[in-house]
Amino acid sequence: MTSINNRSNDIVTVRNRDDLTRAFPYNKRDDAAAYFAELAEQGLKPHVQQLEDKILVRIRDKGWEPQSGRFDSLQAAEQFVRTVVNRPGGASRLWFCQVKRTAAE
Repeated sequence: MTSINNRSNDIVTVRNRDDLTRAFPYNKRDDAAAYFAELAEQGLKPHVQQLEDKILVRIRDKGWEPQSGRFDSLQAAEQFVRTVVNRPGGASRLWFCQVKRTAAE
């Protein structure tokens, strides 16, 4: 099974208020949600966006050595998956490989 996970930072912004912009690591989603709620209580209209600069790919199939990699873009991650699947013996592997894209929203 192949999984592509976006582990990039979350950015909370408010339009025309650069001083309120804050970045939160992937594992601090609760802090980003709390900051979003705090800004909303103040009557502001915050916006949350997840960057796409830290992509983790894991490929695990029974009978095959696990493969993994970290990439700066989704396109590079998908190219890695295609490269691994198209290696010798990969054509039959494709039939057993399920691609699951997960993105925390």
